[in-house]
Amino acid sequence: MPPFLKRYVKNLIWIMPLIFLFLGCGSQGADPAGKEGNLSSIKGVVTAASTISFKANPKTFKVAAASGTVTVPGAVCTIEGTDKSATTDANGFFQITNVVAGSYILICKKTASEDGKVYAFLEIVEVHDSETVDLGTVDIKKTGSIQGKTT
Repeated sequence: MPPFLKRYVKNLIWIMPLIFLFLGCGSQGADPAGKEGNLSSIKGVVTAASTISFKANPKTFKVAAASGTVTVPGAVCTIEGTDKSATTDANGFFQITNVVAGSYILICKKTASEDGKVYAFLEIVEVHDSETVDLGTVDIKKTGSIQGKTT
């Protein structure tokens, strides 16, 4: 056998086990489609102070509650870092489904029709396998801003 062929066979003997090792050690990432039995959801009702006017379609939608709050239709609730979101219905209710267990930042926000200000709610939500996290009523408040000069 020629010397170059001996070297090739010797190297192949060492490389083949490594190839088989890498082929057998595949990793699967989080796949919601493959974990259907373990998926969860987050739900709640978005409200705001009754002095804020939000638009739902062309009409102003205000439903005063005994507590001085209104439900907020059309607010967008998003789980940051994912493609999961839901828009509140006419009663301010939202439900985000097919959520994999984990810790998430939930943001619900809506722009007021009267002054164009953004109102929002932010909370860290812990989701466990096969459960529905019910946040109950979440109250959105006017967001602020930071202004200044950095040097």
